[in-house]
Amino acid sequence: AVLTNNGTIIATGGNENTGGLFGSNSGNIVNATLANSGEVKGGENTGGLFGKNSGNASFSSLVNTGKVSGGANTGGLIGYNTGTLTGGRGTGENGMTLYKYQIYNNGAVSGADNVGGLIGHNAEGGVLYAGYNTGTVNGNDSVGGIAGRNDGSVSSVFNTIMTADGANEIISAGLNAGGLVGFNAGTLTDGYNTTGVSGGGNAVGTNTGTIRNVYATNTTGRLIDINKGTASNVYTFAVDDGSARFVSEAERMFSRFYGGFGFGFGSVWKNYDGWSTPMLKVFLTQAGYSADTELVQTGYPMSLPIKGYVVAGDNLIAYYNANALLVALANTELGDDYLAFYSTQIAASGEGALFNPNNLGYDIDVRYSIVPLFEHNTGYLHWLHRGGDRERNFRERKAEIYFHEGGMVHEETM
Repeated sequence: AVLTNNGTIIATGGNENTGGLFGSNSGNIVNATLANSGEVKGGENTGGLFGKNSGNASFSSLVNTGKVSGGANTGGLIGYNTGTLTGGRGTGENGMTLYKYQIYNNGAVSGADNVGGLIGHNAEGGVLYAGYNTGTVNGNDSVGGIAGRNDGSVSSVFNTIMTADGANEIISAGLNAGGLVGFNAGTLTDGYNTTGVSGGGNAVGTNTGTIRNVYATNTTGRLIDINKGTASNVYTFAVDDGSARFVSEAERMFSRFYGGFGFGFGSVWKNYDGWSTPMLKVFLTQAGYSADTELVQTGYPMSLPIKGYVVAGDNLIAYYNANALLVALANTELGDDYLAFYSTQIAASGEGALFNPNNLGYDIDVRYSIVPLFEHNTGYLHWLHRGGDRERNFRERKAEIYFHEGGMVHEETM
């Protein structure tokens, strides 16, 4: 089922429980897409989709791209939540996984107290898993990129604000602003923020609950402004922070400096060591190499036999939208050859009405010597090996690719 709104919603009367789709929802949502692109204005409990929610959403997408403004408990998706919202991966093209059940907000959100990019107040019993925010958020007290106030559970989330004009890319509040959560009295696990924060902490404004596996890329300020609870595996890029372990510029792109496997690399987190900061795997589309012995590529002046090609769960659509998502690293010693490629978490594309901040990155397990055959084509991005029979990949001695009689064999070597 698909339910959308693109009109303007303005609350009247008591100005309570205002949503782009429903003022209040207590039903369960399964196998559905709920989306709002219209402006929503209300009072207490205002959300882009629901003003108040106690239902559960699974195998569904919850999306807001419209402007949302309200009073206390205002969120890009939900104003006041006690239900369970579960995003996650599903099967896409080529049998590969991608972030199929999407929970995100792109719209500007503003309100009084308890204002969040996704949820204004995630109350006790409320659960959010696998959601992200790219819209600006501001309010008076307890304002967060994901949730203004959290008394429940929030996990696998990130905040990276991107706007079409590049203006006001910040989380701001008079008190208790947080890149992820303004006031946390519940549990916040596995999340990060890459956006500026005014009036609080780079991840959390005030914490009286539990925080685990969290970092922020801000190089000034504190990760947790006021911490009266517990925090473990929390990391800061700000040298004078004091609320978390400092990760230096030389360390930031290596997983071992984020608690190694204790931080959940390989299951929850993904990192291209030496080339990226940690990313959440649930948002990444699976990609890999298909070594078909021969594939005839059409769509050019002539058909060409290709010995192998890169495939992805989204047919590389996000890459074609934003080329920066997939980065090839040139090997200067081998001329045109490329040593490897890696991905970023998210990238914007387009301008004006075509602006799209939802191009999500790739989860690539095999890195190998490649050279682009064509930069773009109608369906796939292709690579063809040139050079010798055997080249080391860019992480020397950890994996090697052997090219033999047109085939490719990948061998792990420690």
